[in-house]
Amino acid sequence: MDKEIKKHVIEVSKKAGDAIMSFYNSDYNIEKKEDNSPLTEADLKSNQIILEELNRYGYGVLSEEKIDNKDRLKSERVWIIDPMDGTKDFIHKTGDFSVMIGLVEKIDNVYRPILGVVYVPVRETCYYASLGGGAFRKEKDKDEEKIKVSEIDNFKESRIIGSRFHKTELEDNLFNDLSLKERIPCGSVGVKIDKIAEGSAEFNINPSDHTSEWDVCAADIILSEAGGILTNIKGNLFNYNKEDIKNRFGYFASNGKNHDKFLKQIESYEKN
Repeated sequence: MDKEIKKHVIEVSKKAGDAIMSFYNSDYNIEKKEDNSPLTEADLKSNQIILEELNRYGYGVLSEEKIDNKDRLKSERVWIIDPMDGTKDFIHKTGDFSVMIGLVEKIDNVYRPILGVVYVPVRETCYYASLGGGAFRKEKDKDEEKIKVSEIDNFKESRIIGSRFHKTELEDNLFNDLSLKERIPCGSVGVKIDKIAEGSAEFNINPSDHTSEWDVCAADIILSEAGGILTNIKGNLFNYNKEDIKNRFGYFASNGKNHDKFLKQIESYEKN
């Protein structure tokens, strides 16, 4: 991965984040999308900035706030973008929202991430990784720091990070049946997964088909470069830039220590 591209994408994410923050404590319009999820002026402004900046590369684009004309399916490299992941958290001012920019490349007929950037505007913290280059966190006024997942390898010491607004019965059952140590509420998927990447939690799961490729792509490579793993709940790695962009079998992120055991617990529920 070209270091200049990575540097530029980090700058773009911060520029988009600054634009989002310009709306944060002001009045702004809130609309409803077809799926009834909220859309704000901040989402659209962030999207505009990102697309204008990344247009120079000529890669395909899949963005939550851009009409998908499927031209991306012909591209060897594709940007997968969520201009603001965690819009509800933006509206409720929890701070748990982020700008997510991933870049995937077609390798052996499968699209996998080669670059990921997740920027958390409220905390002015950027997480990023490129293929084979490790995962990093850069906080405001601090030096870049390499991050890695925790070494916790037993359930009783493990922390699960879950949605603040979309708790599930499955998550309740897993927390109780596996005797997990702690349950941490959080917003943006990118923030959740990056907390696992930096060692602040061990598990995050969403079994539904309500998330899309842009919800996980950027964080996927950050987690894997930090030593963790992201799959769907069937245990398969993600193949990006599909015609159907929905994560039909949800997603499951972990520090990698008990990934398969966790999935087997889910499988046991399905059999009963």
